Order: sequence, then C-alpha cells, then structure tokens
Amino acid sequence: QDSITCNIKIGFTKHDVDSRVSELQTGCSGTLIILYTFDAGRRYEKLLHDMFSEDRIHGEWFRPSAKIINYLVEQKTRLAMEDSEERKWAAEAVFGLVG
Repeated sequence: QDSITCNIKIGFTKHDVDSRVSELQTGCSGTLIILYTFDAGRRYEKLLHDMFSEDRIHGEWFRPSAKIINYLVEQKTRLAMEDSEERKWAAEAVFGLVG
C-alpha cells in the first residue's frame, strides 16, 4: 500500500517480496507498506483482480475499498486463528495433553 495515496497493489512475484517492493518503491510517491502476502500463483492473482475489479485504478493498483480491507482483515484473522490452533496443538503435544 502506498502510504500517501493509500492505493493497494495486488500482484504476483516470482522473486523475494522485499526485492519486489524495492523495485516498486522507485515509482511511488509514498513509502510502500506490505499489508499481506500469500503463497499462491497467477491464477489466484487473477481471481483477486476480478473480485476487486470495480476498485481497480490501473494495472494492479486498487482503491482501498471496504471490500478489499474486509478481505484483508478476514485473511489475517483466519491465518492468526490457524496459527493459534497449530500452537495450541503443539503445546498440547509437548505437554502430553493430546489423547
């Protein structure tokens, strides 16, 4: 996300995310902030572009609509819950609490 315009880039990279952000930074007025990353391919990228098409500004840049923000919150919440469950299971396994 561009820290000045608040526009959000939804894109795919084959390379390191931090390297890609550095490349993109040169063309942005504000500092770029990573809101969310996921391990998926171009098909998922296209799905997201189609899902948020009404918010597209140009290319892979989108307005920070409620729909996009809600999606990001849902994804982060889901991952946090999955991580919490994995940690709970691991703790139970370590302490012998799993039957």
